[in-house]
Amino acid sequence: MGKASQKIAPYTFDEFLSDIKPGFSFARYGNGEWDLILGLNYRTGSRTQYFSDGLRQAMRDTLLYHSGVTLGMQISFLTKIRLIGPALNWLQKSGLEHLQWQEGDVIHHASMAGRLQEFVDLIRGDVALIGPPHLSSLPFVDRHIVTPSVNAWDEYKSLLEQASGLRDCVILVSAGPTGKILVHDLHALQNGCTIIDTGSVLDPYCGKRSRRYMQNMKFEPLK
Repeated sequence: MGKASQKIAPYTFDEFLSDIKPGFSFARYGNGEWDLILGLNYRTGSRTQYFSDGLRQAMRDTLLYHSGVTLGMQISFLTKIRLIGPALNWLQKSGLEHLQWQEGDVIHHASMAGRLQEFVDLIRGDVALIGPPHLSSLPFVDRHIVTPSVNAWDEYKSLLEQASGLRDCVILVSAGPTGKILVHDLHALQNGCTIIDTGSVLDPYCGKRSRRYMQNMKFEPLK
């Protein structure tokens, strides 16, 4: 990880919690996002999203026209599947070496350690969620903008229009690659919101073990 360690800073869960305030936004870039940026899986995509040309360019634009969102890189997994090198090379060739990156799995690691309730307690009060139907059972969510479970990008304009009216609240975004673009576009509106890309981390608390690491773990219900 030598080269990657020069670009990606450690990010503890306590540091993440201390950053959460109005105007803070966080987006995670894992293998799906980098597959899009690098032009991989061109005619297919991920399990939940077809990779269209429009989505690919929109994902690249979140970095080419970066507007202040805190950026997270999924270090361990990208290193394991040998995408860290190509990702850093693309950043360099694109003149984006100045972008600051944090550890992207900070929320997921906290969930695995049984600490996600601390995050929920901190944001509780006025929480909007942009995500698929199965997340509707979360007890701390006050408003739910429902996304398709598959190919959320097809509904991007509608999702952005619905979310653009939100003010002075916490917005959680669990919408795959489309979610990263929503985080960036909503952040640019400066509506006084805290916007956090929660990815798949909330799935097991709603009965959906969508990632391999979740299969044999115990997740206490969130309150």
